[in-house]
Amino acid sequence: MNRYSLGDPLGTPGGYGAAFRAERDDGEACVVKLINGFRNPSPEVLRRLEVVLARLAHVQSDHVVPIIDAGIDDGQIGGRLPWLAMPELPDARSLQDLIAVGPLDPPAAKRRSLSMDVLEAMFAARFSRRT
Repeated sequence: MNRYSLGDPLGTPGGYGAAFRAERDDGEACVVKLINGFRNPSPEVLRRLEVVLARLAHVQSDHVVPIIDAGIDDGQIGGRLPWLAMPELPDARSLQDLIAVGPLDPPAAKRRSLSMDVLEAMFAARFSRRT
């Protein structure tokens, strides 16, 4: 986490965590997500989190935002907390923005294409939940 300077929050914190604009020590813009629910984890939970974070870092798909770095904070943000760093997506919209637009009504062919994209992302992200 020492390689990243956190900036403004992106949206409001959710149940999964809070995302922040960030800058890596090499000047690269990115997003850092702090994961809730694991502050100061036990050694066993910490080991399992590290395994899951390492596995997530290897997921590659056009339909999944890649993880460029991940780890457990060393306490600089108030306790040992898991985090993920992802590239900043300049054209990304928040879920709140999408909901404000209203329901999507794509034609049937587009719905099938979106379904296949979701399935491909799920296939790319498959891994055992047991560690």
